[in-house]
Amino acid sequence: MLQVKKGESAFRPLQIINEERSTHGLRYGDYTRYRTHCAHKTHRLRQSLKMTHGKGRDFKKLAPIAPENANDGHLQLLLFETERAWAHAQELSAPEEARRSTARYRRSHNYLSRLLTLARSPSLAAPLSPQATVELLVYALIHTARFNLRRSLSSTATYYGLQRGADSEVSENEDDTTSAYPLIHLSIAHALLEELESTAGTSKEVALARSFKDEIGPEIRWCVHEFNRGGNEEDEEDVELKQFVLKWKKREWDIDGIVGDIAPAYAENVIADYNALINGLKGKAPGDGHTIGKRHVLEELLWDNKPVPVRNPELVDVLLKVQEATGRLKSDASSEGTSINAKGGKGKNTRGRIAKYDGILLSLSDAVDEARKLVEAQQVSGSSSITSPGSENRDIHFMQSYLTFLHLTYRVERDLILLFALSDHASASGRHSSPQNTASILHLLSGVLQSLFQALALPIVDESPDLSTALSLRISHVKAQRALYLAQAYAHNSHKRYGEAVTLTQRGHLHIREARSTLAMLPEAFSSHLEFYPMQAETLDVLEARLKADEEQYKIEWFAYNGGVVGEQEPGSKHQKPVFFDIAFNYVQPPMERLRVRAGLPAIVVDEAGATKVNAKVLKAKAEEELEKEEEKEEEKPMMGRGGLSGFLGSWWGRK
Repeated sequence: MLQVKKGESAFRPLQIINEERSTHGLRYGDYTRYRTHCAHKTHRLRQSLKMTHGKGRDFKKLAPIAPENANDGHLQLLLFETERAWAHAQELSAPEEARRSTARYRRSHNYLSRLLTLARSPSLAAPLSPQATVELLVYALIHTARFNLRRSLSSTATYYGLQRGADSEVSENEDDTTSAYPLIHLSIAHALLEELESTAGTSKEVALARSFKDEIGPEIRWCVHEFNRGGNEEDEEDVELKQFVLKWKKREWDIDGIVGDIAPAYAENVIADYNALINGLKGKAPGDGHTIGKRHVLEELLWDNKPVPVRNPELVDVLLKVQEATGRLKSDASSEGTSINAKGGKGKNTRGRIAKYDGILLSLSDAVDEARKLVEAQQVSGSSSITSPGSENRDIHFMQSYLTFLHLTYRVERDLILLFALSDHASASGRHSSPQNTASILHLLSGVLQSLFQALALPIVDESPDLSTALSLRISHVKAQRALYLAQAYAHNSHKRYGEAVTLTQRGHLHIREARSTLAMLPEAFSSHLEFYPMQAETLDVLEARLKADEEQYKIEWFAYNGGVVGEQEPGSKHQKPVFFDIAFNYVQPPMERLRVRAGLPAIVVDEAGATKVNAKVLKAKAEEELEKEEEKEEEKPMMGRGGLSGFLGSWWGRK
């Protein structure tokens, strides 16, 4: 935890602004909600500082805040007044509200000037730390640049070269007219953020600096693209700046290069004692004045041996929880002298490891949800980040895919540990293990297969052909294992469905053949990101031999059972009803023997000893007797006389 030096202010403007904006509506562009929150916040601060404007309708004007009596509450009050006026200006985005929006922006700029004057006063009761001072200057530079960019003036040259006036409070040099350029302000703010990132003591401070750099990156690019467009070509007020801009016109995406040229040339003109401020920031070591625990610093995340930068402060907290959970698992494995990828043991050891994996999966689930929210917020707001050429475009979308892949791999690893434990128990009890054990194994294999399919569909996996092939190899192996255990379930003594079991083993051989062909396509010793699931040719050989042995055993048992006949039931068993049989026979025993006789099939006859056998002669005699009885009944039926007029008249002509 960051501990502030005694007598030093704990005011950190960028951290406060980032937390408030992301929590109260600005993540999704809801300026009305954020303005309401800022109004409530300022009201509470005024009440706690006893700086209210009186009661009722009587307005009481307050005296200026004296630096000797100012504390963090007074600085936060001015900061939230600035944010409230700025949010109101952003809320009035309609063209007919342009004048009101500009007036609110001027009001926010006025509050910001008062905040800068109070914070940089030498007689301040609790002076700001170098980090807080730099953060406040970055906030002022970004706010001033955006205020100047929204002014609708006649010429583009004046649009970018706004003359210094009462609105600017950054520099004391009144003769310099180029310091108010928004491009210069944003470039210097970007350079200061780089210094904050390099001198940060915690991972959250690093992510905070990166997030603000990504936020102003598109604005710097737009300034370079639109510089001097439609302006006065004869204006030679700042030839050096024009040369810088023309140099980077065709490489507007290189934000670091643009900032590297513009910021050093104009930093001293914009900010008084710029170099002294940077030296003070670098001279304050992370361990000087505050202590930082290892649990507040993230380990470097790697993907394909390249770093994955965390550019969102919201992700740092959840990733620290993930790091803590994985650390417990690693320490447990190192204390036992085994690797994390070792197959599961027995008893309490396995249960303890599964509990640690559950903790990792829970923290990773929170991280994936947070990344998903950030992606949705970016899609709703329509914003995008401009990254440097060396960053491999690893933005929040890449981070979401990366965290999802980690979550799926840890879930597969956990299921494999349980699977190994159940497989050892099944092998100890023989091939005919309990149906409950086999059902548990099949359930775990289905979960592993689902996780592997989800990982195969991720964008970062599509970009790596070798990783996609390795995942396809594991999928074929899991399918073959599932066919093996599913065949055991069909061939169990409670079912004895050997035909289905043999078919499943044959399908397992097809999956083994597919896995062999996939393994041949992979480069040698490729196990990137899948070290927990090693796959070699020997593993496939063992599984194939097991499938062959089970298939031979199923054929032997099938032949001993009913001679290998498909569809025949066990002798003496109760007849199964045909599919879609009449519902009336649900409560009546169907005459299956008679139906078999009429269908021309041999019937089952029970002899005196109770044995069942098929007697075709007896069945034929019974069938003939039944047919004779039916014919006699038809002959004995009396002829029904005709009644009515036809019968009466028929006797006249001799008809019976």
